[in-house]
Amino acid sequence: MRGSVLAVVLLACVAVGAWLALRGRRLHARWQGQVRNVRGKKGERDAERLLSGAGYRVVARQLRTSYAVRVDGAVQQVELVLDFVVERDGEQLVAEVKTGNAAPRIERAETRRQLLEYQIATAARRVLLVDADNETITEVAFPNATGAARSGASWTWAVMIALLAAAAWWLQRR
Repeated sequence: MRGSVLAVVLLACVAVGAWLALRGRRLHARWQGQVRNVRGKKGERDAERLLSGAGYRVVARQLRTSYAVRVDGAVQQVELVLDFVVERDGEQLVAEVKTGNAAPRIERAETRRQLLEYQIATAARRVLLVDADNETITEVAFPNATGAARSGASWTWAVMIALLAAAAWWLQRR
């Protein structure tokens, strides 16, 4: 009898310990999220001052927008929240604010993909990556299909002009 009571108590302790561990883990995750949120808000305030100091005028903050993607023939809307839309010298750009050691680095795939998506979704020639902690603004421009098509078309025109010039020269010699 004594052994079975001890087993029940031990099982109850293990169950309570597991519950406390899960609860502690959730509380820790929530605390970390709050810390990131506070750091992000401070980073955005710092970034706004940094952008203004660099001559950018803030047009919008936390702008919700969307763009269409065709998936298996059906159009699907993708939502975005842009940290800042800024303007300088008549050009509007998206400014994405990052804090921490890794996030503001273009070498980080998540950051690079986010900036690429913003550039494509807004049809901008470039986007801004703002490192709030190190107080830097980096202009990022990804090559796109429009630019590639333009350079291909330029090459085609150059060949055509060269051929026409050669034909004119040959006809003139006759």
